[in-house]
Amino acid sequence: MWPELARAWVGMAAGATQLQRMAGFTAVFSVLAAGAERMAPTSIADNDERQRFGARVTGLAHALSTIGLAFWILTDEEETKAMDADRMYGFSDRANLLFAHSCGFFLWDIYVCVARAKIDWGFLVHGISCFLCYLFGQYPYLHYWGVRFLLYELSTPFLNAMLLLRQLGHKGLLHSCMQNMFGYSFLLVRIFYGFTISALFTRDTLDLLRSGKAHSTFVVIYYLAANVALNSLNSFWLYKMLMTRSKKST
Repeated sequence: MWPELARAWVGMAAGATQLQRMAGFTAVFSVLAAGAERMAPTSIADNDERQRFGARVTGLAHALSTIGLAFWILTDEEETKAMDADRMYGFSDRANLLFAHSCGFFLWDIYVCVARAKIDWGFLVHGISCFLCYLFGQYPYLHYWGVRFLLYELSTPFLNAMLLLRQLGHKGLLHSCMQNMFGYSFLLVRIFYGFTISALFTRDTLDLLRSGKAHSTFVVIYYLAANVALNSLNSFWLYKMLMTRSKKST
């Protein structure tokens, strides 16, 4: 029973090509993080701070490469034909490459969380949840929506750049610029754009459930729950940013 269920949940992710891609990207992000830690400025002497520096550099690299891959897919008419024709099950090999790329990043992230002496359970749950999203998407499932949801990463480079500048002790004009750009991009990408595509995605998902043609009710409901959780988190983070800005202005 369980092998059949697993195949229904992960599909192509269990194939050699996708396993190799995920393993390769996990290795790339692991090496990048280790290299960034070793190359951290001598002013960052504390081991935990050096690990944070490496993690932020790796997060920045993942965000930038994700954005590039997403636009590479979306700007190719031939690549998007199947996804446009079927927004739930349309296939794109480039989308599966992108999903393997993010799976590799979150596998590295999960390892970092577990390897720490004190586990941050919030980050661990976030990493596992995101990993499962991009694992299940390789079925193939939600290639049309998955690529578009990964454009949420448009706000992430500004966040990582801001945190890296702060860690390096630079809190001048460039830091303020990155801080403002993160706030504006978060509002535009994760709230205005994010809430819009979330509503459209939810409509399509409910239509799929009503049709009785879903490949796995569990996986479909998992994505609905993940979407609600993500929008709730984005709303909470927006509230926290607005409260912080309000306190600074008073």
